[in-house]
Amino acid sequence: MLLTKEQKRAFAALAHHKKPIVTIGAKGLTDAVLAEIDLALNHHELMKIKMQGVERDDRHPMAETICSQLNATLILEIGQILVVFREAVKKKSKVDAKAKVKTKPRIKAKSTYLKSSETKQSRQPARRTSRS
Repeated sequence: MLLTKEQKRAFAALAHHKKPIVTIGAKGLTDAVLAEIDLALNHHELMKIKMQGVERDDRHPMAETICSQLNATLILEIGQILVVFREAVKKKSKVDAKAKVKTKPRIKAKSTYLKSSETKQSRQPARRTSRS
């Protein structure tokens, strides 16, 4: 996904106060780490990744690998921190399909404070026919 410079700047500003969700350790980029990043991107769309045990020369190629394998966009790379964005794909679930089905509104039970002999007309005050 190609983003404009203004969009990247806006995403970087949004990510400023976030904390890293995934940390890449000394073992590097494994399949389990990629799966965890994928889950986090599905949930958050915009996230920070911390590369703690990675050498300086290996950070940029690793960031490119993450973005290419997960169809994400690299927003920002500063030191050990990456900011990555991927638009979430909304899947239709059974719950969403059921929510769209229109149902008849439920009929509320008649109020219990009215007695069976009492009707709405008898509860209204009597009207005056002439002015006195």
